[in-house]
Amino acid sequence: MKEFKLSFKKIFFALILGFALTLIACGGGGGSAPEVGENTNTGGGDPDSEPPVSKYTVTLTQPANGSITASPAIPAGDKVDKDTVITFTATPDANYEVGNWDGATAVPGTPNKATLTVTADVTVSVDILPKGFVKVTTPSEAFTTDLKEGEANNPTVGFGGHYNGVFLKGRKVKLSTYYIGKTEVTYELWKEVHDWATGDAGGAGQPAEKYTFAAGQRGSDSSGNALSDSPENNLNPVTKVSWQDCIAWCNAYTEKIKGAEHCVYRRGDDKSTIIRNASDATASNLTIAQMKKNMKLGGYRLPTEAEWEFAARYEKGETDNTDKTAIPYSNGLWLTKLDYASGATDKYNSSATGDIAWHSGNSGENTHEVSTRTANKLGLSDMSGNVWELCFDRYNNDAKINDDAYKSAGSDIVLNPLGADSGTECVRVGGGWGADKESCAVGARFSNMPTDSDKSLGFRLAISK
Repeated sequence: MKEFKLSFKKIFFALILGFALTLIACGGGGGSAPEVGENTNTGGGDPDSEPPVSKYTVTLTQPANGSITASPAIPAGDKVDKDTVITFTATPDANYEVGNWDGATAVPGTPNKATLTVTADVTVSVDILPKGFVKVTTPSEAFTTDLKEGEANNPTVGFGGHYNGVFLKGRKVKLSTYYIGKTEVTYELWKEVHDWATGDAGGAGQPAEKYTFAAGQRGSDSSGNALSDSPENNLNPVTKVSWQDCIAWCNAYTEKIKGAEHCVYRRGDDKSTIIRNASDATASNLTIAQMKKNMKLGGYRLPTEAEWEFAARYEKGETDNTDKTAIPYSNGLWLTKLDYASGATDKYNSSATGDIAWHSGNSGENTHEVSTRTANKLGLSDMSGNVWELCFDRYNNDAKINDDAYKSAGSDIVLNPLGADSGTECVRVGGGWGADKESCAVGARFSNMPTDSDKSLGFRLAISK
């Protein structure tokens, strides 16, 4: 009997202990035991998951030639609360303007402002461009075409090689990023620089030395006379200027806006003497090696023929060119067909040419205010028509004549070609108000003596990045 009582006590105490442990496991007896698979994490989530993100990194890249501010300000460490709306404001330096934003959305009608709702890590930047220029970004690799001659390089106009352009079949060309003027240089701008450069020199705000180049002309009529003096006519392209005038004027404009240290066109054994006189014969004897170095100085200059043609033919954003205005090159690049005017929707001999170019059939026998025809895909006006445009290059019927000068050892890539290394003529392109429509084709390339000026001859500017 005694043994039975002891066993009963042991069983009773075991039951009491088990009940107590159950109460502890259930949180003190106030709740029920968890179901199988129920989440017991007091945080209410997957115990292995990351906690929700409440802040993101916003990196602001400050541009050259300007600055960006943010409102509200980005705190130290660049961490910003999720769903914060930030407004960015870009302030360009003098003679610069705001281009495209990256990482934020430009405010319509206010290109210097952009907004962002923070939902992820992001880097915000903006292009600050020279005023009046478009940034031209070319493929990172050399480009070429392997289309048949009849498709790519033999349009059905004119004089054979004069209409083949410079991006020939099998020629692998690579261009560095550059800027090109939205319009042809106007008489208004030419005169402003001319009056500054040819006046007093040596004082504050004056050129270090006086320049000598043509006064230019306010457009031209059929007799070669200047148009009447009016605000509208002052915005006609300058005419009656030669290639050598343009060389000296570009240096003057550079010195006025950027400083003489940025002037591209120089002479002398040490290449240090700035060309200030258009009658200086040295201007037409600039060597390729000299120009490769000087273009990096960042001054205003004439575009190379390859730069001009790329900007005239670039089909921005094309993937399959469903409107059939372009031909494919490598690296996904499409360029306008050689027998089309720049930006036209049909061949040179169609009415489409008149939509984008002033030529002999629609000009009324005179120049017109710039940007009064439809711009091309890059936003450039008058790349075809109005006035012929001068390029830096010496002219040769064979665009590939000097390619070895632009190739590295063991490479077949032609890098930033500048044309022939010798010759007496320079390149002119684009057609003009007195020319037939076929001369407005983007593949057309002709020549001009560097000392000759004309009533239908002008130019546009370029800058190396």
